[in-house]
Amino acid sequence: MANHYFTVELNANPNMMMRRFGYAPYSNRQGESSYVRRVSGYDFPRFHLYIQKIDIGKMTCSVHIDQKAPVMKGATAHAGDYDTPEVHAEIARLTAHNTTV
Repeated sequence: MANHYFTVELNANPNMMMRRFGYAPYSNRQGESSYVRRVSGYDFPRFHLYIQKIDIGKMTCSVHIDQKAPVMKGATAHAGDYDTPEVHAEIARLTAHNTTV
């Protein structure tokens, strides 16, 4: 399970950019901040994006798909897809969208 990292130009507040990309802020039980974008009207599946690093004028992110919620209460493991055509398409969408934000 390898995360796919990509860099986008940072031309606004990171939270504002994520909203423009269609992502909503998300915080897990451990207080870790990230962003999610639902694929349908349901909670799952969803794209799950983490901002890994913010530099001057750019930010590095990782994204995967959460297929379903953790099965056991309190568990952090989930059914995530990291190297799928959907993940690659989402990265392409985000990096292409970035030029118009």
